[in-house]
Amino acid sequence: MVEESRKSFKIDILKIRESLNEEITLFGNIDPYQVLAKGTPQDVEKAVKKQLLAARKGRFIVSNGSLLIAGTPVENVKAMIKTTRQYGKNPCW
Repeated sequence: MVEESRKSFKIDILKIRESLNEEITLFGNIDPYQVLAKGTPQDVEKAVKKQLLAARKGRFIVSNGSLLIAGTPVENVKAMIKTTRQYGKNPCW
């Protein structure tokens, strides 16, 4: 398992996807603080779409990166779910 944390590095999900067999399912990783708690629904949609690009070459499960932070706007959680449902089956928009 590879996990991105609040350390001094970022994981590029698209590079990870390209290096793995298509049979491996990736799970991840919408930022629970910067995107979900502090962002707008538009920020959430943009982040989900970026993550879904990894699904074009293999299996992928959209998820928040860790537990939701108290006070996370419900609208942002709904935006994550809506965008995933809308674009997740065919992320070739």
